[in-house]
Amino acid sequence: MKDLGAKLKKRREELGFTLEEMSIRTKIQPHYLKALEDGDMDFFKDDLSYLRYFLRFYCQALQLDFEEIREAFENELDEYMETQSLKVIQDREAKQKTINKRIQDSRDRMKPEKRKLDYSLISLILVIVFIAGAIVLFAVKLGPSLFQSKPTETPIVDVLPSENPLNSETPDSTEIPVTPDSQPLSITTADGINYELRGWNENDQISIRIEFGRETWMRVSYNGVVTDNPASKTYLPGETMEILHNAEQDLDITVHFGVLKDNKIYINNEEYVLDERVRELVRGQQLHFILKGE
Repeated sequence: MKDLGAKLKKRREELGFTLEEMSIRTKIQPHYLKALEDGDMDFFKDDLSYLRYFLRFYCQALQLDFEEIREAFENELDEYMETQSLKVIQDREAKQKTINKRIQDSRDRMKPEKRKLDYSLISLILVIVFIAGAIVLFAVKLGPSLFQSKPTETPIVDVLPSENPLNSETPDSTEIPVTPDSQPLSITTADGINYELRGWNENDQISIRIEFGRETWMRVSYNGVVTDNPASKTYLPGETMEILHNAEQDLDITVHFGVLKDNKIYINNEEYVLDERVRELVRGQQLHFILKGE
């Protein structure tokens, strides 16, 4: 962002305007314009969504083509947001380790001392078990002979023939039609970054759902155009983000991850395991899901 800011400042000086004069022309306060020319992205860290609009508007006021610097600016913004996201994650992990250590120290202090074995009590228990076993053995061997009684004769009763229940007719069970499972999409990749999705029909809705297992920043774009639905932000563990888009040939759905590891991806409600070359990454990475016909 330093180089972009220097370019803005140079252009303003070429036109012969001061920061105060440009503030009057653009209705943007001077300290915002100075932050743009200094390339100070930390100045906008509380709401980076305004940075793009300020820069575009300032370029128009300086008669510069924003599209010529857009790609460089987007790359600078991605790197800055990834760095900030990683810093937040590292700070939280460090705090959590400190909390876990304090909890463990507290538990260690609360552990009761081990009691010494009472051998006299153990001996008493063994004697009781021995006596109980002897009583059970006596009852098993001698009990039946002590309480045996003479068998009684069983009376003979004539049974009249009755209707055979097997001959009665029963209604046929109702057959439940089986609906075949929907066919999942065919997904292939050659480099672990670009994934081609096949097996879809026109007007189908493609769903890409991400369940976050760790804190990470995310951004989504369609054919290179950034979208705010779903929003670009940092997602926490346990949160879910879903991308929905109608299927169309050569549509490129680009998902920019701050961290890939521990996040699960579902495509049309089927869990998809990423290529082993990228799924354990703990740095920023773009993945392209491209719709291809048969």
